[in-house]
Amino acid sequence: MSRPQKALPLPRPATGPGVGTNLAVFDAVVALNQAKINSIKALYDYNTGKARLDKAIGIAAI
Repeated sequence: MSRPQKALPLPRPATGPGVGTNLAVFDAVVALNQAKINSIKALYDYNTGKARLDKAIGIAAI
């Protein structure tokens, strides 16, 4: 299980059994998906930056 998945809060009812639970679960799923997107974007940005640096200093891509 990844860190974003471990950080998902456990849904708690707002006032009574089952009230607000679905919204909390949906919010957690959205937050997890956003964390995954951010992770992929960061990896892409890192690799793009490294490739540009390598090109600028004359390191050939393998």
